[in-house]
Amino acid sequence: MKVVLSSLEFDQLLEKLDSVNLECDYIPDIEDIKKYAEKDLKKYLPFLLWIDSNHSEPADEEEMQNLKYLRLLLQNSVQISDT
Repeated sequence: MKVVLSSLEFDQLLEKLDSVNLECDYIPDIEDIKKYAEKDLKKYLPFLLWIDSNHSEPADEEEMQNLKYLRLLLQNSVQISDT
C-alpha cells in the first residue's frame, strides 16, 4: 500500500510532529509493524514518522533491525508529490 502526500501535506504533518514534546523510547517490533502499520499505513504514518525522527538510540541488535524495517517501509511506501 502506497501513501501519496503532497509536499504541503507532508510539511504540515512534520510541523505537527515537531510540536510533540515527548521523548520516544519505543520502537515497534517487526511483527507489530506488519500486523498493524502495513495494513493501514495512512492511519499509522504520523506515528511511524514520529518514531523515526524521535527515537532514542536502539538498545540492541533487535531494536536496530526493527528501526531498519520501519525506515524501509517508509521509504518504499510513502510518495511525496508536488502536484
